Amino acid sequence: TGDIEKEYLEEIIKEYDFQSPFCVFSGNLVIMHCGLLKYVNRLCMALLKVTKEVLFGEEIAVHIVIVLGTPNRVDQIKAVQALSLLAKNEQDIKKIKGSSVKEEIIEVLRKYE
Repeated sequence: TGDIEKEYLEEIIKEYDFQSPFCVFSGNLVIMHCGLLKYVNRLCMALLKVTKEVLFGEEIAVHIVIVLGTPNRVDQIKAVQALSLLAKNEQDIKKIKGSSVKEEIIEVLRKYE
């Protein structure tokens, strides 16, 4: 939708160390972003929910991957703080993991806007 440029995702892939648990907020949720704000046109987020876990680091199994795009550091800090609250809420994480309905997942996420 033009919220981020393709270079932003390319930079995440290039810079991120998939062997490090750098952005993992729980055993279920990882947030991926990079510091190149010039490729972000407005605050946005993409969520990928997988049934088969993805390993981050050597032992951390993740089921929810969030790619975060923020146009400035203030929005970035606020978004990461909100997502860290989500990660701590086991009930909401279970709702996301257990749902296959996009609207139900969005409803959970809206609580953290």
